[in-house]
Amino acid sequence: MKGALLGLLVLLAGCGTLEVPRTGIISPPSDVLARWQNFPVDQQPRPILLLGASLSECAELAPTFQPSTQSPGQATASWADGTVRTYAAISEADAIRAMRTVRQSCPLITALPVTAGRFGTISFHTDRGLSIMSAWLFTGGVAEGHPVGQLAYPALPQTAFWGTDLAPAGPISDAIVSMSGRTVAYYFLGGPPEGPCAEDYKAVVAESPQAVAIAIQSNPGRPLAGPFACERWSDMRSVTVQLSTPLGGRVVIDAAGGVVEACSEAVRGCF
Repeated sequence: MKGALLGLLVLLAGCGTLEVPRTGIISPPSDVLARWQNFPVDQQPRPILLLGASLSECAELAPTFQPSTQSPGQATASWADGTVRTYAAISEADAIRAMRTVRQSCPLITALPVTAGRFGTISFHTDRGLSIMSAWLFTGGVAEGHPVGQLAYPALPQTAFWGTDLAPAGPISDAIVSMSGRTVAYYFLGGPPEGPCAEDYKAVVAESPQAVAIAIQSNPGRPLAGPFACERWSDMRSVTVQLSTPLGGRVVIDAAGGVVEACSEAVRGCF
């Protein structure tokens, strides 16, 4: 996490000021709850929300070999809290088809050459933390002069998942849920807590039976322009949210609709 944070800070550091109006009071982000109104929060097993595993838009794999159409048998998904689920694995050919992100509106299709595929395991981000899943692992060739690298896709059937193209919240945010399920500590990148660029934060929350949306309000707010430079994201900050009912199987999202990884405080190695 620290290495990823430092790398991201280099990319995201920006400028602010101390001389212009600061952000005002924001409203609860209830508008982003609509997407989740049909999420089967009480379904057992709970559907997996897979985050950021898709290819870029208008892309597909171009295998230089004949993909197998046979299932390799069982596929599993496991989490740090000890949850393990077993499924019938999809075939290599099914995985290649599922990874395709080509739409009718695509002006140009990017073909990513892959030279081999194998059945193995790899970690994927889900809304309940990292999951080690059976997966199809593809060896990439060279596209437009650049190596493709390894590409992976879960070997689980589509019925194991809910939704597609689910974007993770960011940059770098996650949530720790209390044992009671009523308190959520939400961690995110923000300004420093002290000094001339100091920012104080509080959470503004909207809840539904299916999801919890958290917006972060900066107090007194980030300056937008002027001669004094402040880093936009310099520190890992947090706010504590009190929910009206225990989180349960509900999804945690940010104000932009990005899905937040949420784990119980009792679980170690979740993220």
